[in-house]
Amino acid sequence: MSSNDGDTKLKLLFDWVHSFRLTDEGDLLKMQDEQEGKMLTGIYFVENSSYIKWFNEQGADVHSDENITHYMFVTINDVVDVFSSESPSSSLIEWEADQ
Repeated sequence: MSSNDGDTKLKLLFDWVHSFRLTDEGDLLKMQDEQEGKMLTGIYFVENSSYIKWFNEQGADVHSDENITHYMFVTINDVVDVFSSESPSSSLIEWEADQ
């Protein structure tokens, strides 16, 4: 995520990730329709996640008693879903245009 001036970026670091997926926003037509075409960039917490339900089914519910959070990061081009039982640490970093 970046600030309006584009020089400062938010860095998130997860100590543990159970699962993640990266999807091109153009392949999420159903989600775009559900959001009335408004895919707003940002960081979201997903409640009642069908992805977590699927994840638990695939793992024979070995993680179903854990407090796993579904984070969703929406950028201009991609949507990144992350499952973690740990909150990420965050920091702001300066970013030069040539990086």
